[in-house]
Amino acid sequence: MTNNLAELKLPRLYPAQRKAIFAPERYSIIEASTKAGKTVGCMVWLLSRAWEDGGIGKNYWWVAPVSEQANIAFKRIRNGLSMKPAPKINLTNKTIELPNGATIWFKSGDTPDSLYGEDVHAVVIDEASRVKEDSWYAIRSTLTQTRGQVRIIGNVKG
Repeated sequence: MTNNLAELKLPRLYPAQRKAIFAPERYSIIEASTKAGKTVGCMVWLLSRAWEDGGIGKNYWWVAPVSEQANIAFKRIRNGLSMKPAPKINLTNKTIELPNGATIWFKSGDTPDSLYGEDVHAVVIDEASRVKEDSWYAIRSTLTQTRGQVRIIGNVKG
C-alpha cells in the first residue's frame, strides 16, 4: 500500500483472518479462541483503514474494556510501525498520527461518556464481551455521521 507521503507495509494475514476481518459489511463480529489472530488481524485492518481512507482530522479508534488492554494494542502497533516520515506518537493521549494526518486513538470503554463527541471513521472493539453495553451506544453514535465500519472481536464467553 502506498501513499504520496510514505509507504506502509503490513503483515500478511491468513485467508480466514482476511475473510472475516476485511469483510465488506459495516459491522463484523469475530469470535474465536485466544491466540487465533483476532487482535493482529484487526490491528492490520484499522491501520489499513486509517492509511487508505484517512486524512487530516479523521479519527480511528481501538476500544478495549479497560485502559491496560488498550495499551497492549497501542504498544504493538507503535513498536511495529516503521515508516518515513515517522508517525507522531503521543504517549499521554495514546494516539498515533499517521503521515497522512489520520489519528488512531486507543481508548477504554470503562467510562462510556468519554466516548461521545468525535466523528470516527472505523473502530475495533477489543474483548467486546467485556466492554460495557453503554460503551457500544457511545461508539455507535460516533460512527453515525461517517457511516464508519466496526470490527467487534472477542473470545467465547459463557
